Amino acid sequence: MVYSNKRKLSIQHMLFLFFIFTITLNTEAAPRKLTVTGGKEVVQSIAIPAFEWMGNGNGPNVDIAYVLNSDIGRSGLLDPIPPSDFKSTPSFGGAVRFATWRTIGADYLVLGRIKTFGAKGYSIEYELFDIYNGDTIISDTVEVESADYLRTACHLISDIIYENLLGRKGPFYTRIAYVGITENFAQKIDFKKQYQLYIADYDGENRQPILTSYSPIMSPVWSPDMKKVAYVSFEKRKSRIYVQNVETRQRRQIMGFRGINGSPSWSPQGDKLAIVLSKDGNPEIYIVDLHSNDMIRLTHSLGIDTEPVWTPDGRNIIFTSDRGGSPQIYSKPTKGGKAKRLTFSGNYNSNPAISPDGSLLTFVHRDSNRNYKIGLLNLHTESFKTLSHGPMDESPTFSPNGDIIIFSSKRKNRMVLKSVSRNGEAEKDLNLSGFMTQPDWGSYER
Repeated sequence: MVYSNKRKLSIQHMLFLFFIFTITLNTEAAPRKLTVTGGKEVVQSIAIPAFEWMGNGNGPNVDIAYVLNSDIGRSGLLDPIPPSDFKSTPSFGGAVRFATWRTIGADYLVLGRIKTFGAKGYSIEYELFDIYNGDTIISDTVEVESADYLRTACHLISDIIYENLLGRKGPFYTRIAYVGITENFAQKIDFKKQYQLYIADYDGENRQPILTSYSPIMSPVWSPDMKKVAYVSFEKRKSRIYVQNVETRQRRQIMGFRGINGSPSWSPQGDKLAIVLSKDGNPEIYIVDLHSNDMIRLTHSLGIDTEPVWTPDGRNIIFTSDRGGSPQIYSKPTKGGKAKRLTFSGNYNSNPAISPDGSLLTFVHRDSNRNYKIGLLNLHTESFKTLSHGPMDESPTFSPNGDIIIFSSKRKNRMVLKSVSRNGEAEKDLNLSGFMTQPDWGSYER
């Protein structure tokens, strides 16, 4: 069954500026899903040649095909074929030689072209083909009002391709928050360095600082409605927890007790924060109501309890504790009760993050060689595996569809951001310069 639908999308971008996409779709009614016997998803190949430029001069400075390949290649389920393997240079709108693409192992093919639109805008036309069935899955046009939004348009196209091939919403038209620090920063608290809290596209591009400080900034985390970021700042050499509006830049101090004020985590409804305080002695986890300012203490142990994360249903908080002698991950009901240990592989597991559907837990796992890697635990089957290569990986955060994890990783004398698919098939850098750490991947815009 084929349908045709024309609609306009008004999309809010990083600086809350608006632009318009006009999309024409010609697609099958039911998205495809890549599976084999037993329901296990497998990696299939996709070819995305350079998009043809139909205007005068050199065209825009955004390589559409490069961004699409970069996005889709992070999935671990769709593997872009290198252009050097292509046996022909296809043209958009021409006859597709499906047999030729089969010889290089392509399962899917994307062809496209770009031309001017209006005074300063661009029109991107593209088609997605099923090589083995020899049919067209998508025929689509995206129009943007200026070159500033071309990368965002690419992320939207990647999402459309992703959803049609994998049967679930794509994660690329989304944003992250992270901390940037002056190049060559030594891994210790240094009040002479410059720190910046950035919000950016999921791949770190189009970044904008919302806070600049000569005091450390830590633990940024998006609110569920994507309007605010909570974080820890060490202004005046004292840790305080703030909530900042990303549009107005106005902020509010939430906590500033003596000692540790750290690790904020939003409740699913955005009305509470789980935080870590040491005001009563050991670092313990508290829950603060952001409307009434009422606060309850959740944990009571002789060890260190830290790094709280809410489960998607709001019923439990997952956290790191050394109450058993070494850092492990536990879960405790928000209304009180006994803590349950979740991790048993190895003697060091910390820094948890839970998938949006609540089925998977990612965290930092130290292996037998003392390498710190990103681990993944299925909370239903209790199966565990490591995803990244280490040796010093930290701060994992799930994409809003749970398919990809972004984390920070040590490279020589600096930290960089990387992504890894949840099946472990694709570990890739975010191609950014500088020292970057503590990413948080926001939810879908509401």
